[in-house]
Amino acid sequence: MVFNRDVPCDGSGILEVCKGLDVGYATPEELITFVNAQGSIGFNIAMLFVLFVIPRYFAYLFLLKSKGGERM
Repeated sequence: MVFNRDVPCDGSGILEVCKGLDVGYATPEELITFVNAQGSIGFNIAMLFVLFVIPRYFAYLFLLKSKGGERM
């Protein structure tokens, strides 16, 4: 997991727990709640696969079937 330890506040004010200060830390649970992460790691990896690899594979198949004269 990326957030396996406390993350220091950066003063940006984005995280409510930091209150706009650059001192203090946000816990991993607070960060997960902030980004609204849901599902297991396996599910998230599978979704990345579906969203990034499969469309590229279909584009490859489409380009493979196109004739040489139709390509730019």
